[in-house]
Amino acid sequence: MNQTTRTRARIKLNLFVTFCNRLKVQIDVIRQLGTKIETNLKELEQKLQSMPRAEAAENRATHIKLTRDYHWVETKYKNVQLEAKQSMQRKEMQMRLQAEENGRRQEGVEAENHRLQMQMQLQDDRVTEEIMKEREEEVRKINHGMHQVNEIYKVRLCVRGASGWRRRRVGCRYLAMLGAREP
Repeated sequence: MNQTTRTRARIKLNLFVTFCNRLKVQIDVIRQLGTKIETNLKELEQKLQSMPRAEAAENRATHIKLTRDYHWVETKYKNVQLEAKQSMQRKEMQMRLQAEENGRRQEGVEAENHRLQMQMQLQDDRVTEEIMKEREEEVRKINHGMHQVNEIYKVRLCVRGASGWRRRRVGCRYLAMLGAREP
């Protein structure tokens, strides 16, 4: 996951948390209002009982309508609250799944990068090994060539230093064996 994607995810999460906090504050305000309305309805009902019958009858119809409307609004509010809670849970689940998938992708990218690094390292090792083998072979050839040159010089010294034909002949045979030409 690159830096931009992480930043966007953090921004979305912060916005979601801010929204949830604001929603909780509004829910608290609605609960307080609901408590006040219930208290007012109960007080009105108590007043109705102490009023004269004719006046109480007029106000009772209004009280019943207000109580019915309040219960209807309360039911709607509870339904909306339940739907909002379910929606938030779904959104949280989506965000969690998204984060897990991003984590798996990141792990996959890291694994692929590691695999490619290992593959490059193996190739580098093979190239290095080939270079070392070539150097060893060149060193062996140089060493072999130096031994041959050394033997040639030994034979030449032997031939030049000796006055007899036999030594020269031995030296020539030896040179012939080595593949050199007779001086």
